[in-house]
Amino acid sequence: MPDAAPHATLHTAPGALDAPATDAPAPLASAYERVFAELALPRYRVHAVADFVVDGGGRADPDVVNVVLRVDVDPGGLQFAAPLARHLRGLELDASFYFLTETARHYDVWDSGVPAAVAGAGMEVGVHSDHLYTQVQGGGDGLARLREDIQGMARIAGQRVRGVVGHGHPGIDGMGRASRDLYDAVPPQDLGVDYHDGGCGGYVRETMDGPVPPCDVWLIDYLGPGGGGWTVWPGLPLRRLRRAQRGEVVHMVVHPLNAYQWWRGWDGRYGEVPPRRPGYLGRMGRALRARVRHGLLRGRGAPYMLAVAGIEAAAWTLAKGVGLVWPRGERTERDTSWAAGRETIFAKGIGYWRERLERLGLTSPGARVLEVGSGDGQWLLAFAQDAAEVVGIEPNRVFRETSVQTIAQHPGRAQRITVQDGVAERLAFADASFDRVLCAGVLMFTRQDKALAEMARVLRPGGLVCVTVNGLGWFVMYCLDGLRHRSVQKMRYGLQGLVGTFARWWFGRDTRFARAVRADEMRAMLADCGLRLVDVRYFQGIRQNPDEHLGWPTNYAFVAQKPVEGA
Repeated sequence: MPDAAPHATLHTAPGALDAPATDAPAPLASAYERVFAELALPRYRVHAVADFVVDGGGRADPDVVNVVLRVDVDPGGLQFAAPLARHLRGLELDASFYFLTETARHYDVWDSGVPAAVAGAGMEVGVHSDHLYTQVQGGGDGLARLREDIQGMARIAGQRVRGVVGHGHPGIDGMGRASRDLYDAVPPQDLGVDYHDGGCGGYVRETMDGPVPPCDVWLIDYLGPGGGGWTVWPGLPLRRLRRAQRGEVVHMVVHPLNAYQWWRGWDGRYGEVPPRRPGYLGRMGRALRARVRHGLLRGRGAPYMLAVAGIEAAAWTLAKGVGLVWPRGERTERDTSWAAGRETIFAKGIGYWRERLERLGLTSPGARVLEVGSGDGQWLLAFAQDAAEVVGIEPNRVFRETSVQTIAQHPGRAQRITVQDGVAERLAFADASFDRVLCAGVLMFTRQDKALAEMARVLRPGGLVCVTVNGLGWFVMYCLDGLRHRSVQKMRYGLQGLVGTFARWWFGRDTRFARAVRADEMRAMLADCGLRLVDVRYFQGIRQNPDEHLGWPTNYAFVAQKPVEGA
Protein backbone atom coordinates (compact mmCIF):
# COMPACT_ATOMS: atom_id res chain seq x y z
CA MET A 1 0.00 0.00 0.00
CA PRO A 2 1.29 3.52 -0.69
CA ASP A 3 2.15 5.74 2.22
CA ALA A 4 -0.38 8.33 3.34
CA ALA A 5 1.75 11.35 2.51
CA PRO A 6 1.40 11.36 -1.31
CA HIS A 7 -2.33 10.86 -0.79
CA ALA A 8 -2.60 14.35 0.68
CA THR A 9 -1.33 16.01 -2.47
CA LEU A 10 -4.51 14.94 -4.26
CA HIS A 11 -6.70 17.13 -2.03
CA THR A 12 -7.22 20.01 -4.41
CA ALA A 13 -9.84 22.71 -4.62
CA PRO A 14 -13.10 22.02 -6.47
CA GLY A 15 -12.33 24.57 -9.15
CA ALA A 16 -9.18 22.72 -10.20
CA LEU A 17 -11.00 19.48 -10.98
CA ASP A 18 -12.03 18.12 -14.35
CA ALA A 19 -15.79 17.96 -14.59
CA PRO A 20 -17.19 14.40 -14.46
CA ALA A 21 -19.20 12.98 -17.33
CA THR A 22 -22.60 14.63 -17.69
CA ASP A 23 -24.45 11.36 -18.32
CA ALA A 24 -23.96 7.84 -17.01
CA PRO A 25 -22.11 5.51 -19.39
CA ALA A 26 -25.02 3.06 -19.00
CA PRO A 27 -28.77 3.34 -18.30
CA LEU A 28 -30.35 3.11 -14.87
CA ALA A 29 -31.59 -0.41 -14.06
CA SER A 30 -35.37 -0.68 -14.21
CA ALA A 31 -35.58 -2.13 -10.67
CA TYR A 32 -33.97 1.01 -9.25
CA GLU A 33 -35.90 3.33 -11.54
CA ARG A 34 -39.12 1.91 -10.07
CA VAL A 35 -37.83 2.23 -6.49
CA PHE A 36 -36.88 5.88 -6.93
CA ALA A 37 -40.19 6.62 -8.66
CA GLU A 38 -41.95 5.03 -5.68
CA LEU A 39 -40.03 7.25 -3.27
CA ALA A 40 -41.17 10.33 -5.20
CA LEU A 41 -44.80 9.64 -4.26
CA PRO A 42 -46.44 11.94 -1.66
CA ARG A 43 -46.67 9.19 1.00
CA TYR A 44 -42.87 9.26 1.44
CA ARG A 45 -40.49 11.90 2.71
CA VAL A 46 -36.87 11.16 1.80
CA HIS A 47 -34.01 12.52 3.90
CA ALA A 48 -30.23 12.59 3.81
CA VAL A 49 -28.67 10.94 6.86
CA ALA A 50 -27.45 14.14 8.56
CA ASP A 51 -30.77 15.85 7.88
CA PHE A 52 -32.74 13.13 9.67
CA VAL A 53 -30.34 11.80 12.30
CA VAL A 54 -28.60 15.02 13.37
CA ASP A 55 -30.72 18.00 12.36
CA GLY A 56 -34.05 16.26 12.90
CA GLY A 57 -32.99 14.33 16.00
CA GLY A 58 -34.33 11.11 14.45
CA ARG A 59 -37.92 12.30 14.85
CA ALA A 60 -40.34 10.77 12.37
CA ASP A 61 -43.15 12.69 10.68
CA PRO A 62 -46.33 10.79 11.63
CA ASP A 63 -48.08 11.72 8.38
CA VAL A 64 -45.65 10.07 5.95
CA VAL A 65 -43.29 7.13 5.59
CA ASN A 66 -39.91 8.57 6.53
CA VAL A 67 -37.09 7.27 4.33
CA VAL A 68 -33.41 7.89 5.08
CA LEU A 69 -31.48 7.33 1.84
CA ARG A 70 -27.80 6.42 1.97
CA VAL A 71 -25.60 5.79 -1.09
CA ASP A 72 -22.35 3.87 -0.51
CA VAL A 73 -20.08 4.49 -3.51
CA ASP A 74 -18.21 1.18 -3.58
CA PRO A 75 -15.61 0.23 -6.24
CA GLY A 76 -17.05 0.52 -9.73
CA GLY A 77 -19.66 3.01 -8.62
CA LEU A 78 -17.79 6.32 -8.85
CA GLN A 79 -18.66 6.81 -12.54
CA PHE A 80 -22.37 6.44 -11.68
CA ALA A 81 -22.47 8.58 -8.53
CA ALA A 82 -22.96 12.00 -10.15
CA PRO A 83 -25.63 10.77 -12.63
CA LEU A 84 -27.45 9.08 -9.75
CA ALA A 85 -27.33 12.28 -7.69
CA ARG A 86 -28.80 14.24 -10.60
CA HIS A 87 -31.51 11.62 -11.09
CA LEU A 88 -32.49 11.82 -7.42
CA ARG A 89 -32.47 15.62 -7.52
CA GLY A 90 -34.77 15.53 -10.54
CA LEU A 91 -37.23 13.58 -8.39
CA GLU A 92 -36.68 15.99 -5.46
CA LEU A 93 -35.17 13.24 -3.30
CA ASP A 94 -32.34 13.85 -0.84
CA ALA A 95 -29.55 11.40 -0.08
CA SER A 96 -26.10 11.03 1.48
CA PHE A 97 -23.20 9.80 -0.69
CA TYR A 98 -20.12 8.23 0.96
CA PHE A 99 -16.90 7.99 -1.05
CA LEU A 100 -13.89 5.72 -0.62
CA THR A 101 -10.58 7.54 -0.48
CA GLU A 102 -7.84 4.97 -1.19
CA THR A 103 -6.86 5.60 -4.81
CA ALA A 104 -4.64 2.54 -5.18
CA ARG A 105 -7.34 0.10 -4.07
CA HIS A 106 -10.62 1.64 -5.16
CA TYR A 107 -10.78 4.59 -7.57
CA ASP A 108 -9.29 8.05 -8.04
CA VAL A 109 -11.87 10.14 -6.22
CA TRP A 110 -9.50 13.03 -5.60
CA ASP A 111 -9.09 14.07 -9.25
CA SER A 112 -12.55 12.99 -10.39
CA GLY A 113 -14.70 16.03 -9.63
CA VAL A 114 -17.48 13.63 -8.65
CA PRO A 115 -17.92 14.68 -4.99
CA ALA A 116 -18.27 18.31 -6.10
CA ALA A 117 -20.85 17.29 -8.72
CA VAL A 118 -22.80 15.29 -6.12
CA ALA A 119 -22.67 18.18 -3.67
CA GLY A 120 -23.74 20.51 -6.48
CA ALA A 121 -26.86 18.39 -6.90
CA GLY A 122 -27.75 19.18 -3.28
CA MET A 123 -26.64 15.88 -1.77
CA GLU A 124 -24.70 15.30 1.43
CA VAL A 125 -21.12 14.08 0.85
CA GLY A 126 -19.35 11.84 3.37
CA VAL A 127 -16.43 9.43 3.73
CA HIS A 128 -16.73 5.66 3.27
CA SER A 129 -13.94 4.51 5.55
CA ASP A 130 -11.62 1.62 4.73
CA HIS A 131 -8.81 3.07 6.84
CA LEU A 132 -8.55 0.19 9.31
CA TYR A 133 -7.86 -2.29 6.50
CA THR A 134 -5.28 0.07 4.99
CA GLN A 135 -3.63 0.47 8.40
CA VAL A 136 -3.40 -3.29 8.97
CA GLN A 137 -2.16 -4.04 5.46
CA GLY A 138 0.21 -1.13 4.92
CA GLY A 139 0.97 0.30 8.35
CA GLY A 140 0.66 3.91 9.38
CA ASP A 141 -1.93 5.67 11.52
CA GLY A 142 -5.36 4.89 10.08
CA LEU A 143 -7.15 7.34 12.37
CA ALA A 144 -4.85 10.21 11.39
CA ARG A 145 -5.36 9.39 7.74
CA LEU A 146 -9.13 9.29 8.22
CA ARG A 147 -9.05 12.79 9.71
CA GLU A 148 -6.92 13.95 6.78
CA ASP A 149 -9.32 12.43 4.26
CA ILE A 150 -12.35 14.00 5.94
CA GLN A 151 -10.74 17.42 5.51
CA GLY A 152 -9.67 16.62 1.96
CA MET A 153 -13.15 15.43 1.00
CA ALA A 154 -14.63 18.66 2.34
CA ARG A 155 -12.25 20.65 0.14
CA ILE A 156 -12.97 18.81 -3.09
CA ALA A 157 -16.73 18.62 -2.44
CA GLY A 158 -17.02 22.25 -1.45
CA GLN A 159 -19.08 21.37 1.63
CA ARG A 160 -18.39 20.22 5.16
CA VAL A 161 -18.25 16.44 5.65
CA ARG A 162 -20.79 15.57 8.30
CA GLY A 163 -20.56 11.79 8.47
CA VAL A 164 -18.41 8.67 8.14
CA VAL A 165 -19.59 5.10 7.52
CA GLY A 166 -17.43 2.01 7.31
CA HIS A 167 -16.80 -0.03 4.17
CA GLY A 168 -17.52 -3.74 4.46
CA HIS A 169 -15.75 -6.22 2.20
CA PRO A 170 -14.30 -9.77 2.37
CA GLY A 171 -10.84 -8.50 3.28
CA ILE A 172 -11.90 -6.84 6.52
CA ASP A 173 -14.43 -9.61 7.24
CA GLY A 174 -11.65 -12.18 6.95
CA MET A 175 -9.80 -10.42 9.77
CA GLY A 176 -12.81 -10.80 12.02
CA ARG A 177 -13.01 -7.01 12.16
CA ALA A 178 -15.26 -4.20 10.97
CA SER A 179 -14.06 -0.92 9.47
CA ARG A 180 -15.86 1.00 12.19
CA ASP A 181 -13.64 -0.63 14.84
CA LEU A 182 -10.99 1.99 14.04
CA TYR A 183 -13.13 4.86 15.34
CA ASP A 184 -15.69 2.96 17.42
CA ALA A 185 -14.87 4.80 20.65
CA VAL A 186 -13.92 8.14 19.06
CA PRO A 187 -16.55 10.89 19.48
CA PRO A 188 -17.63 12.32 16.11
CA GLN A 189 -16.45 15.78 17.14
CA ASP A 190 -12.91 14.44 17.48
CA LEU A 191 -13.03 13.49 13.80
CA GLY A 192 -14.55 16.82 12.81
CA VAL A 193 -17.92 15.29 11.82
CA ASP A 194 -21.43 15.16 13.27
CA TYR A 195 -21.90 11.38 13.24
CA HIS A 196 -20.33 8.05 12.34
CA ASP A 197 -21.37 4.41 12.48
CA GLY A 198 -19.18 3.55 15.46
CA GLY A 199 -20.51 2.83 18.91
CA CYS A 200 -20.49 6.43 20.12
CA GLY A 201 -21.17 7.97 16.71
CA GLY A 202 -24.87 8.75 17.19
CA TYR A 203 -25.90 6.93 14.01
CA VAL A 204 -26.31 3.20 14.74
CA ARG A 205 -27.25 1.17 17.76
CA GLU A 206 -26.43 -2.36 18.83
CA THR A 207 -29.06 -5.02 18.12
CA MET A 208 -29.13 -8.80 18.23
CA ASP A 209 -28.33 -8.63 14.50
CA GLY A 210 -25.42 -6.22 14.92
CA PRO A 211 -25.23 -2.42 14.62
CA VAL A 212 -27.99 -0.83 12.52
CA PRO A 213 -29.52 2.66 12.45
CA PRO A 214 -32.68 3.11 14.54
CA CYS A 215 -35.51 2.35 12.12
CA ASP A 216 -38.58 0.24 11.55
CA VAL A 217 -37.36 -1.14 8.22
CA TRP A 218 -33.69 -1.75 7.30
CA LEU A 219 -33.52 -2.05 3.52
CA ILE A 220 -30.14 -2.58 1.82
CA ASP A 221 -29.45 -3.68 -1.76
CA TYR A 222 -26.72 -6.14 -0.77
CA LEU A 223 -28.38 -9.54 -1.25
CA GLY A 224 -25.27 -11.70 -1.05
CA PRO A 225 -21.94 -12.27 -2.83
CA GLY A 226 -21.77 -11.53 -6.53
CA GLY A 227 -23.54 -8.18 -6.56
CA GLY A 228 -26.52 -7.26 -8.69
CA GLY A 229 -28.49 -5.67 -5.88
CA TRP A 230 -32.22 -5.44 -6.40
CA THR A 231 -31.89 -6.37 -10.08
CA VAL A 232 -31.85 -10.01 -8.92
CA TRP A 233 -35.13 -9.51 -7.03
CA PRO A 234 -36.88 -6.34 -8.28
CA GLY A 235 -40.04 -6.82 -6.22
CA LEU A 236 -38.32 -6.98 -2.81
CA PRO A 237 -37.72 -3.26 -2.12
CA LEU A 238 -41.11 -2.20 -3.50
CA ARG A 239 -42.94 -4.73 -1.35
CA ARG A 240 -41.16 -3.66 1.80
CA LEU A 241 -41.65 0.03 1.06
CA ARG A 242 -45.35 -0.40 0.40
CA ARG A 243 -45.81 -2.34 3.63
CA ALA A 244 -44.30 0.49 5.67
CA GLN A 245 -46.83 2.51 7.65
CA ARG A 246 -47.05 6.27 7.98
CA GLY A 247 -44.92 7.42 10.88
CA GLU A 248 -42.41 4.60 10.41
CA VAL A 249 -38.77 5.02 9.43
CA VAL A 250 -37.18 3.14 6.52
CA HIS A 251 -33.40 3.27 6.32
CA MET A 252 -32.31 2.47 2.77
CA VAL A 253 -28.78 1.79 1.49
CA VAL A 254 -28.03 1.55 -2.23
CA HIS A 255 -24.85 1.16 -4.29
CA PRO A 256 -24.46 3.01 -7.61
CA LEU A 257 -22.88 0.04 -9.39
CA ASN A 258 -25.97 -2.05 -8.63
CA ALA A 259 -28.29 0.73 -9.79
CA TYR A 260 -26.97 0.91 -13.37
CA GLN A 261 -26.72 -1.54 -16.27
CA TRP A 262 -22.93 -1.16 -16.21
CA TRP A 263 -22.36 -4.01 -18.71
CA ARG A 264 -23.86 -1.76 -21.41
CA GLY A 265 -21.25 0.93 -20.98
CA TRP A 266 -18.15 1.48 -18.84
CA ASP A 267 -16.11 4.60 -18.20
CA GLY A 268 -12.62 3.70 -17.01
CA ARG A 269 -11.39 7.25 -16.47
CA TYR A 270 -11.32 6.87 -12.67
CA GLY A 271 -9.27 3.69 -12.65
CA GLU A 272 -12.23 1.41 -12.00
CA VAL A 273 -12.17 -2.15 -13.36
CA PRO A 274 -15.48 -3.66 -14.51
CA PRO A 275 -16.60 -6.75 -12.61
CA ARG A 276 -17.27 -9.99 -14.41
CA ARG A 277 -20.94 -10.40 -15.26
CA PRO A 278 -22.19 -13.97 -14.83
CA GLY A 279 -24.05 -15.74 -17.62
CA TYR A 280 -27.77 -16.40 -17.67
CA LEU A 281 -27.59 -19.48 -15.44
CA GLY A 282 -25.35 -17.65 -13.00
CA ARG A 283 -27.80 -14.77 -12.77
CA MET A 284 -30.69 -17.18 -12.21
CA GLY A 285 -28.72 -18.91 -9.47
CA ARG A 286 -28.00 -15.57 -7.83
CA ALA A 287 -31.71 -14.65 -7.94
CA LEU A 288 -32.65 -18.00 -6.40
CA ARG A 289 -30.10 -17.59 -3.58
CA ALA A 290 -31.43 -14.11 -2.84
CA ARG A 291 -34.99 -15.39 -2.60
CA VAL A 292 -33.99 -18.26 -0.32
CA ARG A 293 -31.87 -16.15 2.02
CA HIS A 294 -33.93 -12.97 2.16
CA GLY A 295 -37.33 -14.49 1.51
CA LEU A 296 -37.51 -17.98 2.96
CA LEU A 297 -34.77 -17.43 5.56
CA ARG A 298 -35.65 -13.73 6.12
CA GLY A 299 -31.99 -12.77 6.13
CA ARG A 300 -31.16 -15.28 8.87
CA GLY A 301 -28.90 -18.28 8.68
CA ALA A 302 -30.22 -21.73 7.84
CA PRO A 303 -29.69 -23.15 11.40
CA TYR A 304 -31.78 -20.35 12.87
CA MET A 305 -34.60 -20.88 10.41
CA LEU A 306 -34.51 -24.66 10.95
CA ALA A 307 -34.90 -23.99 14.67
CA VAL A 308 -37.82 -21.66 13.97
CA ALA A 309 -39.48 -24.27 11.76
CA GLY A 310 -38.98 -26.98 14.37
CA ILE A 311 -40.40 -24.81 17.13
CA GLU A 312 -43.38 -23.88 14.98
CA ALA A 313 -44.14 -27.53 14.21
CA ALA A 314 -43.78 -28.49 17.88
CA ALA A 315 -45.97 -25.57 19.01
CA TRP A 316 -48.82 -26.62 16.69
CA THR A 317 -48.46 -30.30 17.58
CA LEU A 318 -48.46 -29.71 21.32
CA ALA A 319 -51.07 -26.94 21.47
CA LYS A 320 -53.54 -28.40 18.99
CA GLY A 321 -52.70 -32.07 19.52
CA VAL A 322 -51.72 -32.79 23.12
CA GLY A 323 -53.72 -29.72 24.15
CA LEU A 324 -56.93 -31.45 23.10
CA VAL A 325 -56.59 -33.95 25.95
CA TRP A 326 -54.72 -31.74 28.41
CA PRO A 327 -56.86 -30.80 31.45
CA ARG A 328 -57.93 -27.17 31.16
CA GLY A 329 -58.36 -26.61 34.91
CA GLU A 330 -60.06 -23.55 36.37
CA ARG A 331 -57.52 -20.93 35.34
CA THR A 332 -58.92 -18.64 32.66
CA GLU A 333 -56.70 -17.53 29.81
CA ARG A 334 -55.13 -14.14 30.49
CA ASP A 335 -54.85 -11.47 27.81
CA THR A 336 -51.07 -10.95 27.42
CA SER A 337 -51.27 -8.24 24.75
CA TRP A 338 -49.37 -5.00 25.25
CA ALA A 339 -52.57 -2.96 25.47
CA ALA A 340 -54.02 -5.20 28.19
CA GLY A 341 -50.76 -5.19 30.11
CA ARG A 342 -50.55 -1.41 29.96
CA GLU A 343 -54.10 -1.08 31.25
CA THR A 344 -53.30 -3.38 34.16
CA ILE A 345 -50.09 -1.50 34.97
CA PHE A 346 -51.72 1.90 35.35
CA ALA A 347 -54.88 0.56 36.99
CA LYS A 348 -52.60 -0.21 39.95
CA GLY A 349 -51.71 3.47 40.36
CA ILE A 350 -48.27 5.07 40.70
CA GLY A 351 -48.30 4.47 44.48
CA TYR A 352 -48.21 0.72 43.85
CA TRP A 353 -45.04 1.00 41.78
CA ARG A 354 -43.50 3.32 44.35
CA GLU A 355 -44.08 0.69 47.02
CA ARG A 356 -42.38 -1.91 44.83
CA LEU A 357 -39.30 0.34 44.53
CA GLU A 358 -39.23 0.78 48.31
CA ARG A 359 -39.36 -2.99 48.81
CA LEU A 360 -36.31 -3.32 46.58
CA GLY A 361 -34.48 -0.57 48.49
CA LEU A 362 -34.09 1.58 45.37
CA THR A 363 -35.60 4.89 46.50
CA SER A 364 -33.17 7.69 47.25
CA PRO A 365 -34.30 11.34 47.58
CA GLY A 366 -32.37 13.66 45.28
CA ALA A 367 -30.86 10.79 43.29
CA ARG A 368 -30.16 10.71 39.58
CA VAL A 369 -31.87 7.62 38.16
CA LEU A 370 -31.64 5.67 34.90
CA GLU A 371 -34.11 3.05 33.70
CA VAL A 372 -32.84 0.85 30.88
CA GLY A 373 -35.80 -0.22 28.77
CA SER A 374 -38.36 2.14 30.30
CA GLY A 375 -41.35 0.69 28.43
CA ASP A 376 -44.65 2.11 29.64
CA GLY A 377 -43.04 4.56 32.08
CA GLN A 378 -44.56 3.43 35.39
CA TRP A 379 -41.17 3.03 37.08
CA LEU A 380 -40.06 6.47 35.85
CA LEU A 381 -43.11 8.08 37.44
CA ALA A 382 -42.54 6.16 40.68
CA PHE A 383 -38.90 7.27 40.89
CA ALA A 384 -39.83 10.89 40.11
CA GLN A 385 -41.65 11.26 43.41
CA ASP A 386 -38.42 12.40 45.07
CA ALA A 387 -35.56 11.87 42.60
CA ALA A 388 -33.73 14.92 41.26
CA GLU A 389 -33.62 13.57 37.69
CA VAL A 390 -35.03 10.45 36.05
CA VAL A 391 -33.91 9.27 32.60
CA GLY A 392 -35.45 6.43 30.62
CA ILE A 393 -34.02 4.87 27.47
CA GLU A 394 -36.33 2.88 25.21
CA PRO A 395 -35.49 1.66 21.70
CA ASN A 396 -39.10 0.90 20.74
CA ARG A 397 -40.58 4.04 19.18
CA VAL A 398 -44.20 3.17 20.00
CA PHE A 399 -43.41 2.47 23.66
CA ARG A 400 -41.32 5.62 23.87
CA GLU A 401 -43.92 7.95 22.40
CA THR A 402 -46.79 6.39 24.36
CA SER A 403 -44.93 6.65 27.65
CA VAL A 404 -44.10 10.31 27.01
CA GLN A 405 -47.82 11.01 26.54
CA THR A 406 -48.64 9.20 29.78
CA ILE A 407 -45.91 10.96 31.75
CA ALA A 408 -47.20 14.33 30.53
CA GLN A 409 -50.43 13.62 32.43
CA HIS A 410 -48.42 13.93 35.67
CA PRO A 411 -46.95 17.46 35.34
CA GLY A 412 -45.55 17.51 38.87
CA ARG A 413 -43.30 14.59 38.05
CA ALA A 414 -42.93 14.98 34.28
CA GLN A 415 -40.57 17.96 34.64
CA ARG A 416 -37.97 15.64 36.20
CA ILE A 417 -38.32 12.86 33.61
CA THR A 418 -36.61 12.48 30.24
CA VAL A 419 -37.30 9.60 27.83
CA GLN A 420 -34.94 9.05 24.92
CA ASP A 421 -34.00 6.54 22.25
CA GLY A 422 -31.20 4.18 23.20
CA VAL A 423 -30.14 0.58 23.80
CA ALA A 424 -28.72 -1.22 26.80
CA GLU A 425 -25.51 -2.26 25.06
CA ARG A 426 -24.43 1.32 24.36
CA LEU A 427 -25.54 3.86 26.96
CA ALA A 428 -24.91 7.43 25.82
CA PHE A 429 -23.88 8.70 29.26
CA ALA A 430 -20.61 9.48 30.97
CA ASP A 431 -19.04 7.15 33.51
CA ALA A 432 -20.49 7.32 37.03
CA SER A 433 -23.53 9.38 36.01
CA PHE A 434 -26.34 7.76 38.05
CA ASP A 435 -27.09 6.80 41.65
CA ARG A 436 -29.67 4.18 40.69
CA VAL A 437 -30.05 2.03 37.58
CA LEU A 438 -33.10 -0.16 36.97
CA CYS A 439 -33.51 -2.73 34.19
CA ALA A 440 -36.86 -4.45 34.66
CA GLY A 441 -37.75 -7.38 32.43
CA VAL A 442 -35.45 -6.32 29.60
CA LEU A 443 -32.06 -8.01 30.07
CA MET A 444 -33.25 -11.27 28.45
CA PHE A 445 -33.62 -9.46 25.11
CA THR A 446 -30.12 -7.92 25.11
CA ARG A 447 -26.52 -8.99 24.74
CA GLN A 448 -26.39 -9.49 28.45
CA ASP A 449 -22.65 -9.17 29.14
CA LYS A 450 -22.46 -5.87 27.23
CA ALA A 451 -25.65 -4.50 28.78
CA LEU A 452 -24.54 -5.22 32.37
CA ALA A 453 -21.09 -3.77 31.71
CA GLU A 454 -22.68 -0.56 30.45
CA MET A 455 -24.98 -0.31 33.47
CA ALA A 456 -22.01 -0.79 35.78
CA ARG A 457 -20.03 1.85 33.90
CA VAL A 458 -22.64 4.60 34.30
CA LEU A 459 -23.34 3.75 37.97
CA ARG A 460 -21.66 5.91 40.61
CA PRO A 461 -19.59 4.25 43.35
CA GLY A 462 -21.94 3.31 46.18
CA GLY A 463 -24.92 3.31 43.81
CA LEU A 464 -27.36 0.45 43.27
CA VAL A 465 -28.39 -1.39 40.13
CA CYS A 466 -31.48 -3.60 40.04
CA VAL A 467 -32.07 -6.14 37.28
CA THR A 468 -35.22 -8.26 37.05
CA VAL A 469 -35.11 -11.30 34.79
CA ASN A 470 -37.13 -14.34 33.82
CA GLY A 471 -36.22 -17.70 35.24
CA LEU A 472 -36.77 -20.95 33.39
CA GLY A 473 -40.16 -21.26 35.09
CA TRP A 474 -41.39 -18.28 33.04
CA PHE A 475 -41.08 -20.22 29.79
CA VAL A 476 -42.34 -23.44 31.38
CA MET A 477 -45.44 -21.46 32.45
CA TYR A 478 -46.06 -20.34 28.86
CA CYS A 479 -45.74 -23.91 27.59
CA LEU A 480 -48.24 -25.13 30.22
CA ASP A 481 -50.60 -22.29 29.33
CA GLY A 482 -50.24 -23.24 25.67
CA LEU A 483 -51.38 -26.76 26.51
CA ARG A 484 -54.13 -25.65 28.88
CA HIS A 485 -55.61 -23.09 26.48
CA ARG A 486 -54.57 -24.77 23.21
CA SER A 487 -52.70 -21.59 22.30
CA VAL A 488 -50.04 -21.90 19.59
CA GLN A 489 -48.83 -18.36 20.35
CA LYS A 490 -48.11 -19.10 24.01
CA MET A 491 -46.58 -22.47 23.21
CA ARG A 492 -44.34 -20.92 20.55
CA TYR A 493 -43.04 -18.27 22.96
CA GLY A 494 -42.42 -20.83 25.70
CA LEU A 495 -40.56 -23.20 23.40
CA GLN A 496 -38.45 -20.39 21.96
CA GLY A 497 -37.42 -19.43 25.49
CA LEU A 498 -36.53 -23.02 26.37
CA VAL A 499 -34.46 -23.44 23.19
CA GLY A 500 -32.67 -20.12 23.77
CA THR A 501 -32.01 -20.99 27.41
CA PHE A 502 -30.62 -24.50 26.90
CA ALA A 503 -28.58 -23.42 23.89
CA ARG A 504 -26.81 -21.03 26.26
CA TRP A 505 -26.60 -23.31 29.28
CA TRP A 506 -25.54 -26.48 27.50
CA PHE A 507 -23.61 -25.23 24.47
CA GLY A 508 -22.62 -21.66 25.39
CA ARG A 509 -24.38 -20.31 22.29
CA ASP A 510 -26.57 -17.23 22.18
CA THR A 511 -29.60 -17.28 19.89
CA ARG A 512 -32.05 -14.60 18.82
CA PHE A 513 -34.61 -15.98 21.27
CA ALA A 514 -35.22 -14.59 24.73
CA ARG A 515 -33.76 -16.83 27.41
CA ALA A 516 -33.87 -17.43 31.13
CA VAL A 517 -31.08 -16.50 33.52
CA ARG A 518 -29.87 -18.63 36.45
CA ALA A 519 -29.08 -17.05 39.80
CA ASP A 520 -25.47 -18.32 39.78
CA GLU A 521 -25.02 -17.05 36.22
CA MET A 522 -26.25 -13.58 37.18
CA ARG A 523 -23.98 -13.48 40.24
CA ALA A 524 -20.99 -14.26 38.02
CA MET A 525 -21.92 -11.64 35.41
CA LEU A 526 -22.41 -8.97 38.07
CA ALA A 527 -19.06 -9.82 39.65
CA ASP A 528 -17.35 -9.62 36.25
CA CYS A 529 -18.68 -6.05 36.00
CA GLY A 530 -17.26 -5.11 39.40
CA LEU A 531 -20.63 -5.16 41.16
CA ARG A 532 -21.34 -6.74 44.56
CA LEU A 533 -24.63 -8.62 44.88
CA VAL A 534 -26.58 -7.42 47.93
CA ASP A 535 -29.99 -9.03 47.41
CA VAL A 536 -31.72 -11.65 45.26
CA ARG A 537 -35.38 -12.61 45.56
CA TYR A 538 -38.39 -13.83 43.68
CA PHE A 539 -40.02 -10.77 42.20
CA GLN A 540 -42.96 -9.91 39.93
CA GLY A 541 -43.96 -6.36 39.03
CA ILE A 542 -47.59 -7.44 39.28
CA ARG A 543 -48.01 -10.69 41.13
CA GLN A 544 -50.08 -12.85 38.79
CA ASN A 545 -48.13 -16.12 38.70
CA PRO A 546 -46.69 -18.66 41.14
CA ASP A 547 -43.06 -18.07 42.10
CA GLU A 548 -42.11 -21.44 40.58
CA HIS A 549 -43.29 -23.74 37.80
CA LEU A 550 -42.25 -27.39 37.97
CA GLY A 551 -39.64 -26.34 40.50
CA TRP A 552 -38.09 -23.64 38.30
CA PRO A 553 -38.20 -19.96 39.41
CA THR A 554 -40.51 -17.71 37.40
CA ASN A 555 -38.94 -14.26 37.97
CA TYR A 556 -36.00 -12.90 39.95
CA ALA A 557 -34.83 -9.50 41.09
CA PHE A 558 -31.10 -8.92 41.65
CA VAL A 559 -29.83 -5.82 43.47
CA ALA A 560 -26.11 -5.08 43.32
CA GLN A 561 -23.88 -2.24 44.50
CA LYS A 562 -20.84 -0.63 42.94
CA PRO A 563 -18.14 -0.58 45.62
CA VAL A 564 -16.59 2.68 46.77
CA GLU A 565 -12.84 2.64 46.27
CA GLY A 566 -10.98 2.30 49.55
CA ALA A 567 -14.13 1.43 51.49
